[in-house]
Amino acid sequence: CTVGELAEPHDVSLPAISQHLRALEEVGLLEQTHTGRVRRCALKAAPLSAAFSWIVQYRIFWEGMLNDIAEKVEGRGTTMRATKTKTKTTTKPTTGTVRLIRVFKAPRERVFNAFLDPDAFAKWIPPNGYTAHVYKFEPKVRGTYRMSFSSLDKKDTHFFGGKFLEIKPYERLRYTDKFESDDPEMQGEMKVTVTFKDVPGGTEVRITQEGVPKAIPIEGAMLGWGQSLENLARLVEL
Repeated sequence: CTVGELAEPHDVSLPAISQHLRALEEVGLLEQTHTGRVRRCALKAAPLSAAFSWIVQYRIFWEGMLNDIAEKVEGRGTTMRATKTKTKTTTKPTTGTVRLIRVFKAPRERVFNAFLDPDAFAKWIPPNGYTAHVYKFEPKVRGTYRMSFSSLDKKDTHFFGGKFLEIKPYERLRYTDKFESDDPEMQGEMKVTVTFKDVPGGTEVRITQEGVPKAIPIEGAMLGWGQSLENLARLVEL
């Protein structure tokens, strides 16, 4: 569109509009072309994708944290009422939920395939300071996988595995994840759901991991996933 067309719906002068457009152009959000005396403007939305992803990711993070706080407060109230009535209850170790969103500057097929190719998955999934080893990987519904994370000094190794529950090509994945541990606070089956969506500038990936063991702080799980997604970006982005 032209500068005049941009200014028409607003009660603002053309010089003021031009100043705003120059500011947007300087930060790489706008491209202007000149044809004679006519200036045409085109929005460059790609640089906004990272900011959008960051904002949404932290909105989801804080919503999850506040929901967890609410559940704990409500649970404490229930426990207090049970104590007053001398009712004995037993509870399982509490678990958490992690939710993330990120936009990758890569085609949806390329990002999706990085989740199901065992070599690619082993490259990006381990958090910083760890390497991954794949022992079994069957990327099909009801197929299973088994892997491990090992620290670079080889002093710390975690084994885990699970089963693929749903594979909808280029749109959605669901799988289970479980640590091989004798620690009761590390046991329990997690469920991971990943969705893929075309957006301006690339592919939006949403991840929900439910049932995170009590021994893993939600902040730590978020940090680990964030590092993994940085690795994924380096692998798939063009």
